[in-house]
Amino acid sequence: MCLLGRGLLFVGLALTTGLVVSCSSGSKLSPVRGKVFYGGQPAEGAMVVLHRKEGEPNTPTPTGTVLADGSFTLRTFSLGNGAPPGTYTVVITWYPPNARESEDPQNKLPARYASVAESPLTVTIGEGPTELQPFEIPLE
Repeated sequence: MCLLGRGLLFVGLALTTGLVVSCSSGSKLSPVRGKVFYGGQPAEGAMVVLHRKEGEPNTPTPTGTVLADGSFTLRTFSLGNGAPPGTYTVVITWYPPNARESEDPQNKLPARYASVAESPLTVTIGEGPTELQPFEIPLE
């Protein structure tokens, strides 16, 4: 590679790194806790994912896994524990623990809860700690 090509590559990498660091360091996270129940029972192992309603389409998606008591806490990958303040559509899926071994794993929850376009669940995360109302998904 010629010297000019190496110089341009270095400048490109430096700019990209600077953008990633500046974007992620500017995101303030609020601690978020909640609960998920299906038919009145804790949905242990379900995955909760928040999709931002406004803003950049590629914004990080806070996620959490439901514990045995139905509780979860959110973490935003690469940014840390919590979620950036904002309004989100909530998507919840619940696959069996051996889903990766199955050829056609079935979501235990109604399909609309797995779709950003169809989920009836929305939340607003404010500045500071947020305790969400429990998500009570009825049996169908």
